[in-house]
Amino acid sequence: MTESFFAIMAAYVISAVWVHRRFSRSLALGEKARHYVLVTKNNQSQIEWIIRSLLFYSWLRGVWIKITILDQCSSDDTMRIVNRLAACRYMPVKIVESGSSIDACLHSSEYSAEEVILVELNKREDLKKLPLLQ
Repeated sequence: MTESFFAIMAAYVISAVWVHRRFSRSLALGEKARHYVLVTKNNQSQIEWIIRSLLFYSWLRGVWIKITILDQCSSDDTMRIVNRLAACRYMPVKIVESGSSIDACLHSSEYSAEEVILVELNKREDLKKLPLLQ
């Protein structure tokens, strides 16, 4: 029983050190953050899964990411779900007001130093841009 506990703890410590070193190395090399701009409209059935999967991918690969949600006037619970996730302090989720244009969002000065990946969730071909689906 204690051997398995120590094995689990050792695996946890090794993985934590690996992820920390990976993040530190990417910062030292000046790697740009990947900024996912998710355009939503009535995507309540998939939005939480996509956000959490992107965060898991970031943790697993040691890649810095940011997520911006640009909602196109959803009539379902999409924004309620996003607001709940954005309220968590460890979630790098920013919400842009409904009615903002995609072009205005992308040409904002805050995105200039990052790799911006625009994903319109209602377009099947755009979903291929998400690393979790490649």
